[in-house]
Amino acid sequence: MCVSKQTIETVYNRFRLLRQAAGWTSAQVAAELGVSRQTIVNIETKKTPFSKMHCIAFMAVLNERSAEVPDLKKIVKAVLAG
Repeated sequence: MCVSKQTIETVYNRFRLLRQAAGWTSAQVAAELGVSRQTIVNIETKKTPFSKMHCIAFMAVLNERSAEVPDLKKIVKAVLAG
């Protein structure tokens, strides 16, 4: 999967909105990504840099979650578009 720096930056800047759109708490998305809740809090407050791996993993679990949440793909597209 090729992810541009712009995409990574956009997902990083809108991480909390995307997480909330998926209906996850910070603890739930942390479990999905295999990181601590504190890592998610740090990503959302920009204390932890957002890597390409974070972006790919987060987008993959969002895609998986879209099977359970009606219209999530549309919401993600809208959030990423700004």
